[in-house]
Amino acid sequence: MGKVVTSCAVIAVAVTTAGAADLSARVLAEYPLGPTFERSDVGIMYEWEYLLSDYGFGIGIVFDGGDYNLWISDWWETGDFGLYEFDQDGDAQSGYIPTTDDLATNDVAYSSRDGGWIVGDHAASAVETYTDSHPYFAASIDGPSSWVRVFGVAYDTDLNVLYVGDDDAHIAYGTMTDLYSPVVWTELAGPAGEQITGLGLTPEDDYLFALTREVTGDPPTQLSAHIYVYNVNASGAPDTSSPAFTYDIFGITTLVGGAEWDGDYLWIMDQRDTDTVMKLALDGISPATSITPASLGDIKARFR
Repeated sequence: MGKVVTSCAVIAVAVTTAGAADLSARVLAEYPLGPTFERSDVGIMYEWEYLLSDYGFGIGIVFDGGDYNLWISDWWETGDFGLYEFDQDGDAQSGYIPTTDDLATNDVAYSSRDGGWIVGDHAASAVETYTDSHPYFAASIDGPSSWVRVFGVAYDTDLNVLYVGDDDAHIAYGTMTDLYSPVVWTELAGPAGEQITGLGLTPEDDYLFALTREVTGDPPTQLSAHIYVYNVNASGAPDTSSPAFTYDIFGITTLVGGAEWDGDYLWIMDQRDTDTVMKLALDGISPATSITPASLGDIKARFR
């Protein structure tokens, strides 16, 4: 796929267009996963601090081109908000796509067919779309009419189906034929009382992942966080009435952001004092390896 700035070299320590001096990730730890799990287990494979700003939110993974890089939408009030490219080890790469404002920076999805980005809007029920080249902005597409904002975003390029989640326990989906056309939405009830902050799909299109949080107060305090995995039928409709898997991630004590599946593991943004990108293994879905995983709670305790 094309990027705003192209390069054939792998950049170990990079400077982004925002002018940050050194965005090399501070790798916190790597934990190879073990061969057995309890049904509710979530294990951390890898995690690194996101250093660009205090506002990193969504995570998108580029499947095209073989690079599997992460793109993080940054709600940067005093800097250059937009989408930033990192490799999976957390080192900044050359890609940067400006969004229209700092609120058009929720969860992120990518259309490999159109070569464009789909980003949730924090201030309106809308998704904004962007191309890989100037002037970048393509369109603002209305979300469900009763929603206040769009948090989670996922897109199935093969079926042309866009999935979105809101802050009031709803998931919606509809056909998105290109980066400019309106979507007719089908709304579904998600987990009661939880915000749907991140969505992701398996490449086989058989599971929809929903990263959720239950919060209270203003500013919000997180009470719990979960991962729900829903079956998706051949037409792209998810069954949100009965999750195929449910995972508790109580060890994350601040706010969880976006989510993306890489084919084996779920990547999420943990929005603590320093935002942290996590690569999670899920019992029953992720492949097993040879070492017993540390529990998420134990891992968190090491870095407080």
